[in-house]
Amino acid sequence: VIYDSDGSIIDLLLGVGSKSSILGFAGSGFPMAGCFYTEGQAVINGFPNVSDTTLGAIIAHEVGHLIGMDHTQLDNVQGIASPGNYPLMYPILDRASVSLHEDDAAAVSALYPDPTASTVYGEINGTFVLANGVTPVKGANLWASETTTLKVYSIISDFRKQGTGFFRLLLPAGTYNLHAGTLRTTFVGGSGMGPYASSLADLSFQPPLYVSGVAMPNVTLGGNVSPTSFAISPGCVATLTFRLDGTGTVGGNCVAALTVAISGTGSGTVTSSPAGINCSVSCSSNFAAGSSVALTATPAAGSIFQGWGGACAGAGSCTVTMNAITSVTASFSQQSFNLAVVPIGPGNGTITSSPPGVDCGSTCSAVFNSGTAVALTATPAAGSTFSGWSGAGCGGTGTCLITMIAANSVTAAFITPPGTPVIGAAIAGNAQASIAFTVPVSNGGAAILDYTVTCVGPDTVSVTGIVSPINVLSLTNGQPYSCSVSARNVGGSGPASGGVSATPQSNAAIAMTTVQSRKFHGAQGACDIQIDANVPIGGAVTVEPRFIGSGHHIVFQFNNSVQSPGAATTTSGNVAVTANSNEVTVILSGISDQQRATVSLNGVIGVNGTTDANASIGFLVGDVNSSHAVNASDISAVKAHSGSASNIGNCRFDLSADGGISSSDIAAVKARSGLTLP
Repeated sequence: VIYDSDGSIIDLLLGVGSKSSILGFAGSGFPMAGCFYTEGQAVINGFPNVSDTTLGAIIAHEVGHLIGMDHTQLDNVQGIASPGNYPLMYPILDRASVSLHEDDAAAVSALYPDPTASTVYGEINGTFVLANGVTPVKGANLWASETTTLKVYSIISDFRKQGTGFFRLLLPAGTYNLHAGTLRTTFVGGSGMGPYASSLADLSFQPPLYVSGVAMPNVTLGGNVSPTSFAISPGCVATLTFRLDGTGTVGGNCVAALTVAISGTGSGTVTSSPAGINCSVSCSSNFAAGSSVALTATPAAGSIFQGWGGACAGAGSCTVTMNAITSVTASFSQQSFNLAVVPIGPGNGTITSSPPGVDCGSTCSAVFNSGTAVALTATPAAGSTFSGWSGAGCGGTGTCLITMIAANSVTAAFITPPGTPVIGAAIAGNAQASIAFTVPVSNGGAAILDYTVTCVGPDTVSVTGIVSPINVLSLTNGQPYSCSVSARNVGGSGPASGGVSATPQSNAAIAMTTVQSRKFHGAQGACDIQIDANVPIGGAVTVEPRFIGSGHHIVFQFNNSVQSPGAATTTSGNVAVTANSNEVTVILSGISDQQRATVSLNGVIGVNGTTDANASIGFLVGDVNSSHAVNASDISAVKAHSGSASNIGNCRFDLSADGGISSSDIAAVKARSGLTLP
């Protein structure tokens, strides 16, 4: 091995200027008779300015020639990604390291096998011939590709110049496809491969491999669409006849076929270890002779694996030793699941299914095959309303659709209108009356949405609110009215309560009726949350869940006009007070979140010089359920109202008070989860 440090030897032997383009050359000598190695020589060009890695690859390539290795044409045509990944023995330098490509390693092992080679490699011995099966094809590029790793190995047909089209490849264990193609016409002379590529006149570039200078298409043993795969195991020899038309035979001691049949009313997949079997219908694959193959049966959704047949039995593991052609059957059956339906009251109704199976007004169930799409329909009885589904991913009041991939249980809720509220006291005022009441014993199975107070006298006036008491305005002074209240849920309005009398008077002694926490929600305007004025500051005070902002309105409502609001005070923050008609508004500022406050109207003269009023409230942004803590139920409640306008009844869920309940309100309540009102 000569290191030509300045390139002068290269120029002397190959022509002036060659040192700028030729990185080195090498060769080996052996006599045809006896075919043994006699000598080798290599010249490495040190003139080009290359990296240590590139120089290492050059040395490795030329030393490969020195010990008897030929070029290989494995590149992107055979599926190797470039740059930097082609074998070291590729005619043009294209490798980013001196490590051996699998093709380089197999070629060295074929030339110089050590005693352990048979524990790593098997081999294929074959001939590449015309379609007649006799006439040899010399100088073709042959390569074997492993079906799982996609590693490739190559040789030139008739590389020993025996005139038979013979080829031999060492291959590590795996399953392979065999291909044939042409050498590129650029790989001749010093870049030639095999014994038939020294010039374009050699057999590698003549018919049948090239016709009128046009290369034959690549061909795969068994056909390009459904190639013939064959197994290689360490120490085995596969014998092949490979014809130019893709036909051929595989023999030797490496191949054993395993066939798997799928049966039964169900479906599933059988896979093997080592890989080879992977199918949901009958299939087969070749495995190395003597190897153990473990099969695994995986039922599809809605199926059950029943067991093995053929070479295996039972429903446990299946391992076969591939000493001969082997057949195994895997049986799958269709799975079925129970669907339970539970109607709940206090209303009544009937649940039916399509396809038929469920038809009941009380708890019942039916069995459906896996994968069946079941549609459930709820029909309420007279006087009842269907309020919605729960369970099995169903919701709302429409059809409940369930795909049976597991046992399911569904609840169907039927409701009735609420019961009768209990009427309380009436506080008559100037052209108005404040009507108190308590909630009905039964809500009818659904949350009460609101209450309607109707006062009947010389005229009829109805007002809707969500809590007691409710102020009824625009009444005629001096005229007696009988007022009643009814409750409403999604099922409708319940019966009205008994009546309570009220006679409005212009000179009615002033008295507080209600206290409201008021916010202005954009285009929706003012929206109030009624404060329970009877709860002391340390008790279960009403919670204001909306953002406080620069000022918050606490509105005291009275039964008569307010001429003097009195003095406003607060236990926390600062106050300013205004009066308008029968309302006194206290503007509260300087209040922090998670804080309680009592707001009072009093002083020397009080409201209209006679009446004091006060109410306590807690501020906890996000506590829409007024539980004094922000938790999952608050998040769910805001989500349930998402997309709604913040009008009466649901303005408490519009935390930002911008007029609509949106993702920003959901994000706000989530961000505050875990906070409490001290």
